[in-house]
Amino acid sequence: MTHPDALHGSDPHGDPLAVVRRYLEGWATGDAAIFEEVLAPDFYDVMYGQRRDRATLIAQAQGNDFADRSISIDEAVVQGDTVVVRTTHHHRHVATGRSVTLTGMIWARVVDGKITTGWGEHDRLGQLQQLGVVPSGAEAQRWIRERLLAASEASDTTST
Repeated sequence: MTHPDALHGSDPHGDPLAVVRRYLEGWATGDAAIFEEVLAPDFYDVMYGQRRDRATLIAQAQGNDFADRSISIDEAVVQGDTVVVRTTHHHRHVATGRSVTLTGMIWARVVDGKITTGWGEHDRLGQLQQLGVVPSGAEAQRWIRERLLAASEASDTTST
C-alpha cells in the first residue's frame, strides 16, 4: 500500500502508480498532452456506468466547468498492472463560484506505461449538494421521498 503522495515528480515509465498520478495531473490541469502521454490508443473507461473512449475523456477534461482544480491521492494500492486510488478533488464551479470537494475511487489497468482501461466512481450526490442543486440533510430525505412518490404515481398512471 502506498500512502498519500503528490501528483508531480514521478517518472511514469515502468511505474503503474506514477502513470495514474500523471493521469490525475491531466484532470487537474486539463492538459490534453498528458492524456496523449498516458492513455493507450484503444483506452476506454467506465464512469458512472457509462463507457467513455479516449477522445471523449480528453474533451471532457478540457471542457470542464470547474477551475482551480487540484487532486490528491489519499490512498493507493498497486497489484501487478492494476492501480486503485482513493482521491480527493478540490475545485471551483465556474458558473456559481462555489468551491467543491469531491471524493472518489479510480481503478486503472496499466500496460507498458499506458492506461488501457479504467473504472471510477465519485461522490456526485455530495458534489450536487455542495453546488445547491440537491438539498442535504433532512431536507434531502424529504426531497427524495417526494420524487420517489411522484415517480411511483406516474408509473401507476402509465400502467393503467
